[in-house]
Amino acid sequence: MFWLRRRRRERHIRRLIAELRRLERLDHLAKKFYHKSQIHQSWTEGKEEALKSEDYRSCNLSELKALIKKHEAFESDLAAHQDRVEQIAAIAQELNDLDYHDCATINQKCQDICDEWDRLGEVTQRRRQSLENMEKILDTIEQLYLGNLFSKIRNK
Repeated sequence: MFWLRRRRRERHIRRLIAELRRLERLDHLAKKFYHKSQIHQSWTEGKEEALKSEDYRSCNLSELKALIKKHEAFESDLAAHQDRVEQIAAIAQELNDLDYHDCATINQKCQDICDEWDRLGEVTQRRRQSLENMEKILDTIEQLYLGNLFSKIRNK
């Protein structure tokens, strides 16, 4: 009888230790999730508005080329940040798999980050297209201007 109770207590203690480890792991993952989420949100802050800017409409060709270079640098940075977003989603999934008590909040935050990420990608593509279109227009204007200028010089 004594040995039976002792074994039950030992099993109970092992289960409690396992649960404590699980809770510590969950706490660590939740802190990691919120930390990475905060870093991501700091990085994305103001990016969507900047990408929606139509600052290119009042540029000359050389200024536009500088904006295109700046946009290309942003696209590289955006691609590098993709891995961070995937890490956030993976941590959220692991918290779900481990039955974290506040999965609803984690899932909503993760969904918001993913939605924002998709919007950033779309706005980035639209800006690239707008910059390229404006470059074609300004290139054509410059070619017409130079052609007209050369014609005037030849006619004199």
